[in-house]
Amino acid sequence: MGSLSIKNTSMAKVIMTLLISSIIMATSGFSVYSMVAKPKFYENFLKLGVKYLQEGKYEEAILEFTKAIKIEKKSTQARVGAAMGYIGKNDIDKAVELLKEAQEIDIENENLLKQIINILKDIDPDSAYEMLMRYVDFVGRGSISSSIRRLLESADEPPQLPIVYPEPGAYIKPVSVKFESDEVRIGHAYYYTLDGSAPNRKSNRYKKPIKIEESTDINVIGYNPKGKTTEIGTFSFIIDHELGIKLENVLNESQQLIENTEVGTEPGNCIEGAKEEFTPFIEKANELMQQEIITCDDAERVYYDLSAALENFKRKIIVPTDRIALKDEIDRAKQLLDTAVEGTGLGEYREGAKAKLQEEIDLAIETYENLIARQNEIDEAKAKLTEAIDSFNAKKITEIDIIIANAGARTGPVTVSLLWNTTDDLDLHVTSPLGDTVYYGNQFSYSGGQLDVDRQVHTFVSYPIENIYWSEPPRGEYIVKVNVFTKRTSGDIPFQVRVVIDGEAKTYEMSINRGTVTVCTFTY
Repeated sequence: MGSLSIKNTSMAKVIMTLLISSIIMATSGFSVYSMVAKPKFYENFLKLGVKYLQEGKYEEAILEFTKAIKIEKKSTQARVGAAMGYIGKNDIDKAVELLKEAQEIDIENENLLKQIINILKDIDPDSAYEMLMRYVDFVGRGSISSSIRRLLESADEPPQLPIVYPEPGAYIKPVSVKFESDEVRIGHAYYYTLDGSAPNRKSNRYKKPIKIEESTDINVIGYNPKGKTTEIGTFSFIIDHELGIKLENVLNESQQLIENTEVGTEPGNCIEGAKEEFTPFIEKANELMQQEIITCDDAERVYYDLSAALENFKRKIIVPTDRIALKDEIDRAKQLLDTAVEGTGLGEYREGAKAKLQEEIDLAIETYENLIARQNEIDEAKAKLTEAIDSFNAKKITEIDIIIANAGARTGPVTVSLLWNTTDDLDLHVTSPLGDTVYYGNQFSYSGGQLDVDRQVHTFVSYPIENIYWSEPPRGEYIVKVNVFTKRTSGDIPFQVRVVIDGEAKTYEMSINRGTVTVCTFTY
C-alpha cells in the first residue's frame, strides 16, 4: 500500500523499454571479454531486475541492477532500473541521484532523457525540469528536436490540477493517493495539505503517494516554473474501517462454517448442494478483500450478498426437531380421507372437500420430509392440517342440511339458516357489509342477499326454517340476529343458526324468549 505500483503507472512502458534495451545491449560487443563473459552476466542481472520490478520486489530488483552496474559501470539502463526500484520503496532522493548519474553518463541521449522525464514528471518535476535544461544547455537550443522543444514550451503552460488515483470517494481501508498529469508539463509541481488549510509552496510538495489512514480532505494546488498556479482543488477520501471489519467478520464466519460443516442427513449436517451454492459468495468476498483498493460500494454489495448467502446456508443445516405430532396428524387425515365419500346424502361430504383436504395433506408431508424444516415450521404445518381436518368435517352433510334441503332452501357462497322446533314465529335478520339487512320485510336486498324460505307465519310445520343466501356475496363483515316476531309458547325458545361459507358450516345453538338477540358476526 505504501509503495508505487508500477503496473498502474506509465512505468510499465519504461520497464518494457528497459527489457528491450537489455537484450540489444546483451547482443552488442564491447570487447573480447565483454563478448563472452560480461554480456552473459550483465544480461541476466538486467532481466532479473526487470522481473523483480514487475513483481513489486523492489529490494531484489535494486540488488540485481546494482550487480549489473558493477559489470558495466557506465550502464544507464541499469541505473534507470535501480532508480525505479528506489521509487517503489519511496526513496525518491536516491532515485533522482541515480537518474542524474545516468544522464551524466550519456548526456546527449534524447531517448534516455525522455525516459527519465517520464519517470520524474509527477514525483519530482523540479528535477525533471533541471535535467531537461541540462540537456538543452549541452546540445544547444538550435539542435533540440521538436519533441524536446515541446517539453520546454510545456513548462510555460498554465498549470492544471492533477489526476488523482484512486478517485476521491469512500474506501474500507487506507489508500495511497497518487497524483498524475494528463500530459507532460515539465517543471510543474503540486503542493498539498491534509489539515484543511490552503496549500502554497511552503506546504508539502508531492513526491510520492500520500498515505490516507483516516477520512481526509486533500487540498492541492499546482505551480508551473513561472510561478503561475491552479485554483485549490479538494479531494475527499472517506475510510470506513467499520464496514471493512464487518465484511471481514462475516467472511471469517462463512469460511469457518463451511469448513466445519459436513454434507449429510443428520443434525449438524448441511443438505446436498448447499456448499456448492454458498462457495461462490465466499470466493467473491475473498477476491475483493485481496484487492489493494476496495470502495465502500463494492464492499457493501459483497457484504450484503455474503450475509444473505450465509443465512441461506445456515438455513440448510439440519437441526434437531420433534415431528411425531405432525406424523400423527398426517395419519389421522389420511384415514379420514380414505373413509370419506362425497355426495348429498347424510354423512357424506360436499363436493370438492376431499380434494382440498388432500392438498393440505400433501403440504404437511412436504414439511415432514423436509430435512431442514425448523420446529416452528413443523408446528405450523401440524396446526394447518388440524384446521384442514376441522374444515373437512364441517363440510359433512348433517340432518340439518337434509332439513334445509327438504325445505327447498337455496345455497350460495354465503348461506345463513335458522332452525327451531316450536310454533313460535322467529325471524332471521342478516346485515351485509354494505349495510343493508335481509329479513321478511326486505327479502331481496341491493347487496344481492335473498330470503327464500320463511316458516311459521300463518301455517305450522314440524321443522320450521328461515333461509338467507347470497350468490355473489360482497366482501366484509356480516351480522346475524334472531327476533321473536310472534310468541305462542311459554318459556325460552331453543334454536340453531347454521352459517355456511364456501361449503364449510358452523352451527350456533342458542335460545330466546322475547325481543332480538345477536347470534354472531363473520367475515367473508
